[in-house]
Amino acid sequence: MDVTQLKDKAKARVNETRLDRASTDNERLSVENDVLRRELDRANDDRGRFLEALESLQRPTTTTTGRKHRLRRATTLAIAAGSAYVIGAKAGRERYEQIRSWWDRTKGRGAEVMPEQITDLTDTATSTIADAKQKASSTVDDIKQTAASKTQDAKKNSTPLTGS
Repeated sequence: MDVTQLKDKAKARVNETRLDRASTDNERLSVENDVLRRELDRANDDRGRFLEALESLQRPTTTTTGRKHRLRRATTLAIAAGSAYVIGAKAGRERYEQIRSWWDRTKGRGAEVMPEQITDLTDTATSTIADAKQKASSTVDDIKQTAASKTQDAKKNSTPLTGS
């Protein structure tokens, strides 16, 4: 073997060693890449859950809130439509006066009826409370009498204990 062949063999061995190291490094880096990719996926999942939690805090929690807002919008719309009709009524002053008098009657009707209803409710409540007080008082008296008679009966029927 001559020198050139020996040099070629040495170069081949060095190249094989380099290739083995590069292959080993490639496998190690591939494993590290997989580990980092899994960690990134977990971090993205955590971030997604965090964002969903934040969004759920911003959303209304009950459906009744939507219903209340719908009712408010409908009421506002009805008031606005009625006001617009009254203001822009083409029927003229006569229709305006008719609508206004209806509104005044409706508005005042509650105030007239309320004092009578309040008086009736007050009288009913007063009589109900008085009846309940009377019943409670008589029940307490009955219980007192029953307890007293049972205590006296127990005293009469009891025998003194003697020491043994």
